[in-house]
Amino acid sequence: MFNKTATNVFALSLSLIVMTAIVTTALIHKSKAIEASSGITVVGLVKKPSNFTYAELLTFPLVSEVATLECVDHSWRVTLNWTGVPLFHLLTLAQVEEDAYDVIFRASDGYSSSITVEEALKPTTILALKANGTVLSEISGREGGFRVVIPGKWGYKWVSDVEEIEVVDYDYKGYWEEAGLSDEADMPGFVQPQITPSLLVPEALSGQKKPGVQIFTNVSTVLSSINYFQKKIILNSTVQSSASGFADFIVMKDSLWGPFSVLLDGETADFAKSEAANVTLLYLPFPEGSHSVEIRYSGSSGIAPWASVEFNATAYVDEPVVFDARKSVDDGRIVTYFWDFGDGTSDVNPVVSHSYIKEGTYKVLLRLTDNEDLTNSTELIVNIMNKPAPSGNVQQDNNSEKTLEPLAVVGVASAVIAVTLTATLIILSRKRKIH
Repeated sequence: MFNKTATNVFALSLSLIVMTAIVTTALIHKSKAIEASSGITVVGLVKKPSNFTYAELLTFPLVSEVATLECVDHSWRVTLNWTGVPLFHLLTLAQVEEDAYDVIFRASDGYSSSITVEEALKPTTILALKANGTVLSEISGREGGFRVVIPGKWGYKWVSDVEEIEVVDYDYKGYWEEAGLSDEADMPGFVQPQITPSLLVPEALSGQKKPGVQIFTNVSTVLSSINYFQKKIILNSTVQSSASGFADFIVMKDSLWGPFSVLLDGETADFAKSEAANVTLLYLPFPEGSHSVEIRYSGSSGIAPWASVEFNATAYVDEPVVFDARKSVDDGRIVTYFWDFGDGTSDVNPVVSHSYIKEGTYKVLLRLTDNEDLTNSTELIVNIMNKPAPSGNVQQDNNSEKTLEPLAVVGVASAVIAVTLTATLIILSRKRKIH
């Protein structure tokens, strides 16, 4: 009896060992198959079609973000900390063409979907390789195998097991989009997450507008302040021994105007340049060691005038309000000042004095135009009040009348004087020519 029982236990244990070995081998083969596959190709409207293996992607600088993957019918959702390569980095390496409109993701099972180039270039759009620190190839279920993470889009945009990324110049409709689902797939009330680490952003010098430049790099970098009037960006980078470094520059076309020149340690550098969706992408590799990188743009900086206005924010009816815009600046020359006082009247001088005949709150518009025909507008608020009516108590004193001014009126007058201030506005937004 003992021998029979022992034999059964041994047989059961052996079966479990064999089954475990089979399952483990299958998972290993699945993981190895993904990692050893041909990877992901980037084709279409790119100057440099590229192929990235799974192992190669894991060596790229990675970012992480917490985002929710949810089915459009709300039947399933999961929130994870996704880690991967920003899609803009792959498109920069492949040098996306200026005519690009959509980016298509094709899966190994034939499924496909797409997003616009604008969405693809957002830093939060990533090619995910891990979730909660675990390599996706080792995760079972719906979470496993997902590659494209697009926060704020419904799950049918998050294509899994991507094997091809194609850039096209038309509006592509994927499987569910052809079936009638929204091509935008926007989740209502969504707020974009922050990526970690965040991209580097050069700070503007005092009195200058915030630059539309972001930098993605794999090396230790110290940024200097961006100087629009000198038309250059300078950064100092250090690449570790036996390594190679790079920097991606994502430049909004409204921020820096070309043509560009890139200097590495004072010499003209080789760099890749792409333009798409009102963004200029620059990719600059550099070897080990310490380097100084300088980006110059010799053409017009395209900076609209910056309005700086001193004015009385509060006044009485029929009293003059002085508007002084002489401290407004431009990288060239301001040629016109146009004031709209909000009461049907206007003026064209840098310093104007204007009176209002009715009480109320008025919106005053100042529009500046420079010698490059670039314009910038700012809105000022002016509060106009009626003068308080004279009042007081009359007393008889030796057949003479004496009016006593009530303290309340004095208080109001003092308050009016106290709230009269000089407002200075520096408008950092830039607008192109208004036709």
